[in-house]
Amino acid sequence: MTSRAATSRAVTSGAVTSGAATSRAVHRGRMRRLRHALGVPGASLLCAFALAPLTSACHVARAAIATPSDYAAYRRVRLARDLDGRVAAAFEYLEEHPEGRFSERVKRYLTHAEPVYFAARSRSADGLEAYLAALPRGPNATLASEKLALERAEARHGDLATRTAHATMLRTEAEDASRKAAAGLGLAWARELLAPEAWRSTFDAAPPKLLVRFRLSAPPPDCARTDDGETCNKSLVRRFTARSPEGESNRELSLDAKIWLDRGYRLARVELSGVELFVRTSEAGTGATVTPVDAKARAQAMRSYSERLQAHVIEDDRLCSGSEGADGVLTLACEDSGIEVRVEPGAAGAPDRMVFARRPPATPAP
Repeated sequence: MTSRAATSRAVTSGAVTSGAATSRAVHRGRMRRLRHALGVPGASLLCAFALAPLTSACHVARAAIATPSDYAAYRRVRLARDLDGRVAAAFEYLEEHPEGRFSERVKRYLTHAEPVYFAARSRSADGLEAYLAALPRGPNATLASEKLALERAEARHGDLATRTAHATMLRTEAEDASRKAAAGLGLAWARELLAPEAWRSTFDAAPPKLLVRFRLSAPPPDCARTDDGETCNKSLVRRFTARSPEGESNRELSLDAKIWLDRGYRLARVELSGVELFVRTSEAGTGATVTPVDAKARAQAMRSYSERLQAHVIEDDRLCSGSEGADGVLTLACEDSGIEVRVEPGAAGAPDRMVFARRPPATPAP
């Protein structure tokens, strides 16, 4: 009986062993055919199947999740309290994380903010030092270093005559620059507002130059929520000198920019205004005072302003057309942006205005 059971177990064990061997042989044959078809060694084939999902997952994780140091550096950009701190933090972020999760966003910001920052800080030695501290390898770092070195050298050396002549030249250049800034202030805003991109989407997607002009340049806008959306005000002043029969006269050009945003955060209306805006712009452009400031002088200044605005329309290929009415108001209808522009001269003591507003939808014919 014992011999018969042992014989049975031996037969069964042999069958199992034979079956397992056959299964392994079949598996090896299939793997050899698969390796032959793919043209890879067996170990490479195993690694390829084992690592493919892990490699893909790691790649996705790296693309979607910022490292702690990356996020901390970006957070310093977002939480900076002033322009100096934000520009410096943005520069440091790109130095430390050139391929970081937020590098493209920070790079776009710095590209638009740096020229404004340099213009504001290049007016004094202290400002130039602040620029170099924030952007030691910035786009204007070389120019800032040269100007700072020149100012320091002149402070230490140079005879009185040379320094006086240089000071006169700098003053003349500064006066020319201030006149140019005043003459182009209102028209620069108008040029940006005539861009169709400013009206097609939300204000966040407006042209970068308009956003920098409104948000980053001093002073900051004063915004408030309303039932219809949001309103923002920004008051700008440009001082310059103009020639008069009695000598040089100090002049001041004021521009108030008011923006209405609808509930979808899109531009609905923009008003640029200022007392004697057109006359002051004319004085800044010619460098000579307008006297007396009467109805004839205002009409002439308004005409000059309108001609310059329409020259920008033509230069930028804007699809705007219109004419000046008997009341002296210039009205332009812009097809590409869907807005209407009104250039309105003010009476004595009243502000001149430029109004940009969405045109109401056309009423279908009955």
